Amino acid sequence: MDYGVWIFRDDEFGSPIHAEPDVEDVDPAVWESICEHVLEAYEGDGNRFDTVELGDDRLGWKLHARTGVTVAVMVESTIGVSDLKSFINQLTQRYFDEVDDARFPEPGGVADVLLDVIPPWED
Repeated sequence: MDYGVWIFRDDEFGSPIHAEPDVEDVDPAVWESICEHVLEAYEGDGNRFDTVELGDDRLGWKLHARTGVTVAVMVESTIGVSDLKSFINQLTQRYFDEVDDARFPEPGGVADVLLDVIPPWED
């Protein structure tokens, strides 16, 4: 996995708005950690926009508190925090600019919206 992108509505981890790779294809321990960090942000017990090291990977997330939508990205730990946060900002901006209803976007349309966002480390 070069990187993973998940978009959650509130704390609905079993059915993310977007999942690349699919939840079933993520190591269960890693998935549990992703959900834990996003849930802490959602419940106000953690930062809304942050990163954390998870073994050889780095997780970053950004919660849009007004809508309850969180964009989470997992990359290799060799990717810098500033590049990860920049990528999350770009994904978040593109998502909110392009979808009509951030909480309930058209099924299948989210992948097309995010496709044009190129990670800074691939420029």
